[in-house]
Amino acid sequence: MASDSSQPKGKGMSLPGQPTEEAMAEVGSEAGKSLVRGLSRLGNAAFGGWISKREAKAEATRLAIETEAKIKAAAAVVDARRADEMEELEHRTALNRRAERFRLEMEREQLNLEAIERRALEYTESDQGNSAGREVDEDWLFRFADFAQKVSSEDVQAFWARALASAAIKDATRLSTAALQTLSLFDSGIAENFKKFVAVVARLGFVPYTPSGEPEPQGINVSILVDLGLVRESLRDKPYEFADFLFEDKERVGKLGMLNAHLSLTLRGREISQAVFRRLEDLPLSEDLEKKYLQFVLQQLLEQNASVTIVPKLAEGAQAIAIRLTKRNNITNSLTKGEWRSLDIVKTLGSRLFNLLVWAEHANDIEIK
Repeated sequence: MASDSSQPKGKGMSLPGQPTEEAMAEVGSEAGKSLVRGLSRLGNAAFGGWISKREAKAEATRLAIETEAKIKAAAAVVDARRADEMEELEHRTALNRRAERFRLEMEREQLNLEAIERRALEYTESDQGNSAGREVDEDWLFRFADFAQKVSSEDVQAFWARALASAAIKDATRLSTAALQTLSLFDSGIAENFKKFVAVVARLGFVPYTPSGEPEPQGINVSILVDLGLVRESLRDKPYEFADFLFEDKERVGKLGMLNAHLSLTLRGREISQAVFRRLEDLPLSEDLEKKYLQFVLQQLLEQNASVTIVPKLAEGAQAIAIRLTKRNNITNSLTKGEWRSLDIVKTLGSRLFNLLVWAEHANDIEIK
């Protein structure tokens, strides 16, 4: 039977349960086909086995309650028969309520899992690396389903769907069992905090500490990410380097110098971020936010050192320059406020560095040489 072309892509799939051939007709990539085959096994084996265990447990509970009621009824004295019958009725009513709750729970979990599966197929089909697929391990799928079926939040479902898509794409990150367990602790708030944190890491390579008295630019709750083992403090004695400039080695104090402290992803945090965010477009960060974080980096360095030198990365063949920032009035040959902007060499600077210097000039002397 021909599929309804009016349906949105991916919305007609209902897995597990749909024949593999029908589901595979909806996808064109090798990774997508690998994912469909895996979900088919999940529906016919793993999820079916899970349902059988849950149904057997419910039946055993029903028999135990029913048997207990019969024993009580048989042992009851005649003058208490009516009371026993009422007690049995209450037991049966409670059992019916439990069975109904169990049915609703299973229905919700199945709908959650199917929603994640549909989104995973859509992510797989739109991924640039989907031409090379890999088979998804059945044991891994069972663990995945056990965690993912409990997720009702659409925001968190998106994380699980992207992780499932990555598992079907060759050379993409497939989450370990430990990472799946960590991801199962995510709610919508944690997911949003993690996404914001990773967005900064994607641009700068780390997240600078927020100076005392300043609000975190995105309102990230770093503490909860640390508690989950996703984020840690890192120290480095090398210059902070970015795509268009670097902060040159500062004046050292003693042989070891001063270490720069910032926040970075742990191995677990990096694993989850690589599986969930495969494209930079998935991690939006405005220019204003990026500028604010760069200001935090420079502010930290200026608090630790008398001066900071910025070395722009200019086009090949361009004149090399160094920009020295010193707390105002500490040197005599610096440019007065705003004077540096008129220099021809400034026109070769990128907008990100130029805006950073504009911010810094309010409290620092700027020397370009």
